[in-house]
Parts: sequence; structure tokens; C-alpha cells
Amino acid sequence: MIVKTRVESLELQILRMLNSRMSLTPKEHSNYLYLEKGYEGEVIFDHWMEEVENGFLVLNDLLLEHRNTKFQIDSLFLSKIIHMFEVKNFEGDYFIEGDRWYTHNGVEISNPLILMERAESLLRRMVRDLGYNIKIESTLVFVNPHFALYQAPRNLPIIFPNQIPRLLKNKSAKTICSNKRYPHKPSGTAAFPAYPRFTILTAA
Repeated sequence: MIVKTRVESLELQILRMLNSRMSLTPKEHSNYLYLEKGYEGEVIFDHWMEEVENGFLVLNDLLLEHRNTKFQIDSLFLSKIIHMFEVKNFEGDYFIEGDRWYTHNGVEISNPLILMERAESLLRRMVRDLGYNIKIESTLVFVNPHFALYQAPRNLPIIFPNQIPRLLKNKSAKTICSNKRYPHKPSGTAAFPAYPRFTILTAA
């Protein structure tokens, strides 16, 4: 069940409108293409997950704040545990050396695993401070079929196209939700969450 749907960011909407009406600077156009491609990848991910999402509480496109630190999460699937997904729409050949990631021509990029681990750590602390003891599993998802990653250790929490539905079908999705609503302060970001808070009860 989808609790929070995915929407295009305001920045993407503005840049798309401006791109159709004027010439963006090279930096602005590059940022526009980056945001557009990222959103397209998230939509692909959502399509993959349609067949399994009914067994979970699904929260998409979250911008959260915990102890004055903001962090973004692409998708959360809540069951007996919290499944956190970071979605990337990379295209082309990439490789890993140590904890550094590079494009095929040797240009270093931000390590998406480090960014995901930061979000997971903040989410874990937020959930704990709310009084819950729920396991969190995070996965980095690459959705583009024209993406290749070389020299990657086998134990990395990475999923490639067509693997996620099979993975989640093997997981139990027993979630009991109360319809009790808790007050929250409206803001640009949420102190988990900026929508009705669900009580998650883990089945024995």
C-alpha cells in the first residue's frame, strides 16, 4: 500500500519549464538533465515494485530531518523490517577501486554507497528516538539496463535490473498498522513523518 507517492521535485519542474522557454546555462542544463534522468529512474523502480508493493507500506521520495540534519530517501518499504532503497539511473561503464567509484574514463564520482549508508544511519537513529526497535536493510538499486559496474566486491548491497521483485517476493511482509493519527509540525522537511504516523507491530 502506497502511503506517500512520488512526485517531481519543484526544482525539476522549474528547470523543465525554463528549458522549454529559454536557453539554460551549461551548468543549469546539466543539472536539469541529471534531475530528469534521476526521476525517470525512480519511476522505473516504482513500476518494478508494483507487483509486490501491496504487501508493504510504501513511502516514496522522502526529505527528512533529524536533529537539524536533513537527508533524502528514495523509497522505504515497511514490513517486519524497514527496506530502504537508493535508486540510481546510471548509464555506461563504471568501476570501483577501494571505496572510490569512477566512470569508464577515470573520472571520480561520489560513492553512492557512502551516501546511502549516511541516510541509513540517520534513519536508524530517528526510528530509535521515536521508540521503535526495527531492523533496517538498505539496498542500492541500479535500474538502467545499459549500466555496468566492474571490480565490485561480491558482498555489496547492490541490485541490478530485474532482481528486486524476486528478492522481495522471498521476504515476509506481515505488517499491522493502526489508523491512529499523531500531530506533527508542518515544514519543508519532516521529522518522520510529515503525514499520519503508522504504528508498526512486528509479528512474532
